[in-house]
Amino acid sequence: MRRPLAAAAALITIGTVACGDDGPRSSPAIVAVRVSGCELRDELATGIVVADGLVLTVAHVLDGRKRVSVDGTAGSVVAVDERIDAALITADVRGPAVRFDVLARPGPVTITGNAASVTRVIDADVEPRGGGEPVRRRALVLDVPVRRGDSGAAVVGADGAVRGMVFAVSTGQDSTSYAVDAG
Repeated sequence: MRRPLAAAAALITIGTVACGDDGPRSSPAIVAVRVSGCELRDELATGIVVADGLVLTVAHVLDGRKRVSVDGTAGSVVAVDERIDAALITADVRGPAVRFDVLARPGPVTITGNAASVTRVIDADVEPRGGGEPVRRRALVLDVPVRRGDSGAAVVGADGAVRGMVFAVSTGQDSTSYAVDAG
């Protein structure tokens, strides 16, 4: 089974989990990501510290922007996967190693400190921001509204594992948002 979010950080986290250890049980460190550039307005997102010096966030906030900061400190984009809307940024940040895991079934989760529930797991057809053919990705349907800057927030299970990353809000339902699945 492919794990797109896990693949983005796998090389970093593999070395941090001891043999026979399931990995960290604590929630991941969360940071604020700001991108700016040219004459475009600044965009805000949430980031997940996946290892010291490395932040995972959504790629869609990067559109045409050159400058990236993480909690006010300069950062650099090192990888982007538009298909799953993910980007890795290096910055002077610290946090526990993150464990990614597939959501076994819908149920309670935490999104950056806010209680929520995954109501369904779907295959979503997502239209790229710049146009083009829709991209299909496995998505978690969340029963919580998100606002500007919440994209990139971690969806965390009770065991501390990251189950997904918020990428969109429903345009038709006020209390529904979506996260790319860690699976």
